[in-house]
Amino acid sequence: MPAPKVASLTELNENVAAADLTDDTRVIGGRPVTVAAAFADEQPLLVQVEFGVDLARGVNGLLLCFGGLESPDTK
Repeated sequence: MPAPKVASLTELNENVAAADLTDDTRVIGGRPVTVAAAFADEQPLLVQVEFGVDLARGVNGLLLCFGGLESPDTK
């Protein structure tokens, strides 16, 4: 993906905010609700990731329901 062409960080942030608002009204693939409505339903179910967790690192394991991770390395 090419880098955005903007004159300032403020302009970049404004562009991202505008795109976010536009995306909130989008309906994905025939689903009955908008992206914003689906997120509103999902948000209370999200859990905070523990500090220090490296989401960029590949993990070979089983993701458990309430945010736990069972891995061959942690047994």
